Amino acid sequence: MGVDYTTRKLAKKRRKSAIDPELESEGKHRRKSKRGRRAGCAAGTHRRRLRRPKGSDGAFAKWPEPIRRYMTGEGFEAPTPIQERAWRAALAGRDIQAVAEPGSGKTLGFLLPAAAALAAAGHNARTSPAGPLALVLVPTRELAAQVAAVGRTLQRTSGLRCAALYGGVERAGQVVVLQRRPHVVIATPGRLLDLADDSEIDLGGVAHVVLDEADKMLSLGLEPQLERLRALLLPEGSASARADDEGAERRAAGEAAGGPGARERPQVQLWTATMPDALRAAAARWLQRPRRLRALASGSAISRSVVQVVHVCAEHKKPAKLLKHLKQIQAAGEGQRNPPRVLIFVNRIKTARFVAGEVAAAGFRTALLHGDRPQAEREAAMRDFRSGKAQALVATDVAGRGLHIRNLPYVVNYDFPSRMEAYVHRVGRTGRLAAAGHAYSFFTRALARLAPPLLALLQEHGQDVDPNFVRLAEAAVSFGGIVR
Repeated sequence: MGVDYTTRKLAKKRRKSAIDPELESEGKHRRKSKRGRRAGCAAGTHRRRLRRPKGSDGAFAKWPEPIRRYMTGEGFEAPTPIQERAWRAALAGRDIQAVAEPGSGKTLGFLLPAAAALAAAGHNARTSPAGPLALVLVPTRELAAQVAAVGRTLQRTSGLRCAALYGGVERAGQVVVLQRRPHVVIATPGRLLDLADDSEIDLGGVAHVVLDEADKMLSLGLEPQLERLRALLLPEGSASARADDEGAERRAAGEAAGGPGARERPQVQLWTATMPDALRAAAARWLQRPRRLRALASGSAISRSVVQVVHVCAEHKKPAKLLKHLKQIQAAGEGQRNPPRVLIFVNRIKTARFVAGEVAAAGFRTALLHGDRPQAEREAAMRDFRSGKAQALVATDVAGRGLHIRNLPYVVNYDFPSRMEAYVHRVGRTGRLAAAGHAYSFFTRALARLAPPLLALLQEHGQDVDPNFVRLAEAAVSFGGIVR
């Protein structure tokens, strides 16, 4: 089927959000201050072009001063829908399970209310806690660095120090950072446990816990580490002092269980774009009477502004078809100051190396990102791609979670993922902030079992579907997912 590659026509394919008109307008309403633009891109939130009168707090007048100061200082005009709902619940002391589409402002959704609570408790640049007071757990090094970058912008207005802990780099430097007594720590589970086992970090004072990309965090690969952390952060008998509808009863129950000196239970927030039914029991182990929030433009977490194309293709034809697709994108971008960038996902490291070589040999400036590369090389690949020095980034699912790459118009699934949740997260790298995006996926018959749910998702989003894929999906239903 024909594919429309022009930015102008892609923009015409935007679809209005069914949940809130603000989701559709997020990408349009920006004020072009340098500092605000950088923070907003990482945080996935929006600004309006209208200049706010000096001294006016606008839509933030009802929020605590730390939120008000940060958002107005960064040039934001109003919170996104998920931010407003999450702030209200978090400031009331509730645990939160939030499911929202990529690019809807999740990072500030959990960081700002935690900062407001710490400020209300008297913390600022002059206080030096023995250990972190807020802890954000993330699945990848790249996401840890991205969230920490937003935390550092928050430090300018709140004075709350922020640190990132993740593997692939020397521990010594991170130990030095911890000696500066950060209030907020963003960490991957493995490195955090490594430092905790060596008594380099004290988790006894953590009052706010966030699991970002919670479905990935709760998956089997990280479950043993998370269970250890849950035992450290949410010990049995900890008292709950939440300000919810049954706060008094819960405080009494906590004191009865743990005595007057029982440690207060931290507030917990789980944030993700997808939460499969199979992981809900694991999520419930972290939460206590949570407020469940959803802000999706449809039943799934893919923005309505993304055009999704699925092409049924034999495995051996994929390299040639990929290069043809890239050349069409390149031709559509002729005359632009910066060529359009393309994020290409693969399932295996071996495939990543092969595809990166093919794309580079075809004349495209190419970066490579996968879990076996040293951390310095991973950071350099992301830096080159974000800056435009590299036009194509070939990556495994290391790049599929939470990363915000500003103005990324194209995603390609060279290898279709083995789970629909991974597809949603990959496609979510484009079309952020309601900007136009295009996701092109190669689909082989070996994955026929995924054809029916994928077809349902495409139809739900009003996408034009390749008739060959429709027939494949229908055959998969008839033959129990086995198609030869």
